[in-house]
Amino acid sequence: MRTREISLKKLEQLQTNLTHTLIQLRVQDPLPTLVGLLMNVGTYVTTHIHRLRDWGARPDIDDLDLIGYSTRCIFEADLMLQYYGQHEPQPMYDLIRGEINRDDFDILASVVAFHGSPTPETQRLFDDHARRKQSKHPRTPTFSDLATRTGAEDEYASFYKLCSKYAHPSAYLLMADRRHVWSAYVRDIFLDRAVRYAEHCATVMNIFLRKTIETSQPEA
Repeated sequence: MRTREISLKKLEQLQTNLTHTLIQLRVQDPLPTLVGLLMNVGTYVTTHIHRLRDWGARPDIDDLDLIGYSTRCIFEADLMLQYYGQHEPQPMYDLIRGEINRDDFDILASVVAFHGSPTPETQRLFDDHARRKQSKHPRTPTFSDLATRTGAEDEYASFYKLCSKYAHPSAYLLMADRRHVWSAYVRDIFLDRAVRYAEHCATVMNIFLRKTIETSQPEA
């Protein structure tokens, strides 16, 4: 396992590399729609790397729950990249758009349920909900399912569940002996695994960049 100092240095390098990749993707003209969507994943990962570098560099460990949360988020992003990467470009794009639309509908359904009855100000939301009710898309598989589909069952069983103990108000986090819960050793495990997950995300984004450049080059 890497030391905290090495993990933080690696995360700094990965943030720089991912940011450079995203800049190169943005200047491609024309920018393929699919890559535009997947760029959002790269931006999401760099955001969590930045947070990990900040929280992980502090001398105390009061941010351990946040470190666990961001580590889990990068793992989930990595699983989704692997999952989408199993599809050809057009089916991948259709799958992503469909899942986005389903999530958007689920949020709309929650908003409508919260309001209960329409008012002149919210009638549009209720009308939109009624219109879209019959055209639901499949949901994104659960992360345990994604782990199975991508061969990451062991990683999910061990490290994902460890991260989840800190990402949620578990009984362990809330009430266990603080001397054991708020552990510098656990922090260092999180940072080490975050490097591994972020490295894979960076590799995938570089592949997208290479393919984007190839498809945007005029034929000789």
